[in-house]
Amino acid sequence: MHRIPKSIDLTPLLGLEVMQIAISQNEVIFRLHPEGEIRLEGAWILKRGDKTVIDRSMEHAKRDAWCVHEILGNKITRCVVRDERHLEVHFADAVLEIEDDSDYYETFAIEHSALKLYV
Repeated sequence: MHRIPKSIDLTPLLGLEVMQIAISQNEVIFRLHPEGEIRLEGAWILKRGDKTVIDRSMEHAKRDAWCVHEILGNKITRCVVRDERHLEVHFADAVLEIEDDSDYYETFAIEHSALKLYV
């Protein structure tokens, strides 16, 4: 909706650990330690380092199982803004690819005391 600014400083996320993953009807929330969260409401895909898919956004009725738990306890190692619609959040052996796939609705948010991003 608001797009990802190319100049956004995502360094406050580096080293934060995924401590909890909350799944609701319309969103997936990655709670980070010691603070912060990444809230996903739009398209996302979680891949291993070898590019195989771990999990992805889809309708609940089409899902057999959730596998996002595989990144619990992992720390964020790098964040890359690919373009105004795509953000990558890297972990040791996985990458979370987030897409701003709506022109009308908020698709994701990152909240931290040093960083607020609503897209």
